[in-house]
Amino acid sequence: MARIAGINTQTNAKGIITKITVDVKNHPQAKKDLTQIGIMANSKEDMEREAFYKKINNPTNMTLDEARKLSYQHIDSLKWDN
Repeated sequence: MARIAGINTQTNAKGIITKITVDVKNHPQAKKDLTQIGIMANSKEDMEREAFYKKINNPTNMTLDEARKLSYQHIDSLKWDN
């Protein structure tokens, strides 16, 4: 197997690779792949972004038309004294 800078492997007595060590500073693309398969935790910014998109794209949220209608109903329900 070819030697790659920043990646170390360990093999057992039969020559089968049992451990792989990746220097994510040398190989930043590996960090993304490792987070996708669940080996590494996402960064704080990624977790905040995911939470934001889950909140915004929640199917139980009101549509703009529903919010506008509710606002108009609330305004109409107020008693205005002249």
